[in-house]
Amino acid sequence: MLNRAARLVARSRRASTTGATSQEWKAAGLGAQWAPPETTLNEIVFVQAGMGCDQHGTAGASKAATRACRQAIEFNALPYMETLLRDRGYERGRGDMLLKVEIGVPEDLVDSVSVEDIRAMFPYGRMLPVEVRAGGLDFQSGRVVEALGDAADRAVV
Repeated sequence: MLNRAARLVARSRRASTTGATSQEWKAAGLGAQWAPPETTLNEIVFVQAGMGCDQHGTAGASKAATRACRQAIEFNALPYMETLLRDRGYERGRGDMLLKVEIGVPEDLVDSVSVEDIRAMFPYGRMLPVEVRAGGLDFQSGRVVEALGDAADRAVV
């Protein structure tokens, strides 16, 4: 299963939409699940960071946010995580790993981020509530491509 997941990560780099990545995880029987509401994070084992950009800004900030999540995980391997979790009594291994995701987007786009799209970017683990807050960047892209749905020359990071 791990080799298949690695191939799916490689394919997801070529995928142009969030849906393609989440469908690949689903087809492989993978996908992060929401953690029960009472779940708390007690230890931080590693931190990953990513940056995503939507040069057209037509999807609010969801496209940039999902790209940031994909970038944060795409060049990482956690081979010992399975052993570490099972040794601590978590029978599902990586499936029991808690994921805490914080997203920064332009202030007026905080409510535009789909937390389901964010969850779909992770192949395994239990997601704590996704925190979306003001802190991103937007800028003029210098062009409007109406064929791609652009209404303005806004890019979102």
